[in-house]
Amino acid sequence: MELSITGKNRSLLGRILMMGVFLCMLILPVQAQDKVTVSGYVTDDANLPLIGASVLVKGTTEGAITDVDGKYELSVAPDAELEISYVGYKTQVVNVNNRGTINFVLEPDALMLQEVVAIGYGSQRKEDLSMAVSTMKVDESLKSRSSDLATVLQGRLPGVTVMQSGDPMSDATFSIRGRGSKGEDGDYNSGSGVLFVVDGVPNAPYMVEDIESITILKDAASAAIYGASVGSAGVVLITTKKAESGKLRVSANVSYGLEQVSKLPEMLTAQQYCDVWAKVAENNPGTTIPTLADPTQYEWANITHTDWLDEIFRMGSKQHYALSVSGGG
Repeated sequence: MELSITGKNRSLLGRILMMGVFLCMLILPVQAQDKVTVSGYVTDDANLPLIGASVLVKGTTEGAITDVDGKYELSVAPDAELEISYVGYKTQVVNVNNRGTINFVLEPDALMLQEVVAIGYGSQRKEDLSMAVSTMKVDESLKSRSSDLATVLQGRLPGVTVMQSGDPMSDATFSIRGRGSKGEDGDYNSGSGVLFVVDGVPNAPYMVEDIESITILKDAASAAIYGASVGSAGVVLITTKKAESGKLRVSANVSYGLEQVSKLPEMLTAQQYCDVWAKVAENNPGTTIPTLADPTQYEWANITHTDWLDEIFRMGSKQHYALSVSGGG
C-alpha cells in the first residue's frame, strides 16, 4: 500500500509541527520557574543544633526558622541564595544550585562574643553574661543630633520604652521593667524609677556629647547591685569617653530647634457653650443656667472674644550648646 502526501496534507502537518514547537516554548519557562524543596540542619561547630536560626532567601523576607532539632525546610527557586544567620555567629550565604538537602555549620563570631560590656560592678564579655543586658555605642552622628538621652535611646534598644508626656515643660521618662506605684526617674530615692549610673556614680551629671556607650540592665539582677529600693525598675549605665595621652581634642555641638504642640482639642465657642447649658436646662427642669452662659442675663455670653488655647500655647524654641576640651599627658 502506498501512502501519498498531498500538498494540502503537507501544509496541515507543518502547522501541527509549528504548534508543537510553540507549546514547548511556553512550557520551558514554566519548568524553569518551578521551585525545589530544600531542607537540612543548622548546627554550631560542636554539632549542636541552633534553635531559632534564620534561613532566608537573600534579599527577601521569605524563609524559615529552625526547630528544636535545628531543622529547617522551605521551597525556593533552584538558583536561589540562602542567607543563614544566628545571634553570636557569622552569617553564611550559600547558593541552592538545585540541591534538596543543605546542612549548615555556623562559626562563632569572636568579635561579637568578646565585646566588653559594662555591667554595673565592672565589665564582662558578652559570651559570659547570664542576665538581660542591652548595649549601644553612641557614634558622632547621634551626638550631633541629640541634646538629651531620651532622643538617643528612643526606638534603638529592645525592651526600653521612652515616653513623652503631654506637658511641654516635662522631660521624657524611661520604662525598662515597667513602672510601679511610686517613684520618678529623676529621684535617686525613688522606689520605681530608673537609676542612671555615670562611670560608676549614681545620678552623676553628664553631657550627651561625652557618652561613649550605654548599657541597660533590664532584669532583676540589676537590683542586687545597687539595692532593691533604687534599681528595681532597671539601671542605665553610661560610660563616658576617656582622654587620650598626647592628644588635645576640642569639640563643639550647637543646635537650635522649634517645638509646637499638635492635636489640640477643639474648644467650644461662646455660642456653643451657651447652647449646651440651654440644652441641659431643657432636659433637666429646675436647672439654673449660670449667668455667664445666659445671653438673657449677660449680653456678651454668646460672643467669643478670646481663643484661650491659642493664648496658652505658642511656638517654642530649644537651644543647645556644648563645648568640651580633653587631653592627657
